[in-house]
Order: sequence, then C-alpha cells, then structure tokens
Amino acid sequence: VETGDLLFPAIFGTRGLDIPVEVDVAICRGYNDWLSEEYTAADPERLLGLAILPKGGIEEAITEMRRVAGRPGIYGVVNFPDCESEDDRFFEAALELAAGRPG
Repeated sequence: VETGDLLFPAIFGTRGLDIPVEVDVAICRGYNDWLSEEYTAADPERLLGLAILPKGGIEEAITEMRRVAGRPGIYGVVNFPDCESEDDRFFEAALELAAGRPG
C-alpha cells in the first residue's frame, strides 16, 4: 500500500491582508513555486502539496490554478476566491485541468 502526506499550507494565504492584487498574486506564486520546487522535491509522489490561490478575483485564481497544474508535488488548490457569481467558471477550469491529468 502506497501512502502520501497531504500538505495543507500553514498559512491562510493572503486572506485578511489589505494588499494590491499584484502583491497577492506574487505572494501566492512565490509560495507555490517554493512548495513545488523545494519542499515537495524530496519526494513529490508522497508529499502532496496544496497550492494557494490569490484572493483578488476569479481570473487571478484560474490563472494560478492553471499555472501550477501538473507541477511536481502539487495535487490541488486551497483558498477559493470570493466570487460567487463566477463560481462556475472556476469549477469548469478545475474540471478541465483534472480531465487532462492522469487519475
């Protein structure tokens, strides 16, 4: 039986911070790059990282989700953005990415 460790971020992303969207995106990108390239690199098949998404809006969240999809050690995302009227677009993008990834 193979095992893995699901790695939730120790931070709550950038929620609660009053920062410009571009700073929010940069923080999330930096964390996600570190998670993939450094932290999970020791064993990306066992260390299952969850990337964080920027809170700025649906476009930023979808862009980051697509950017990290398929990266070593990244197996999902957390910190869904607050954009109820556009939820379907986010989940359509997530399903599109999942369909292209081996199960």
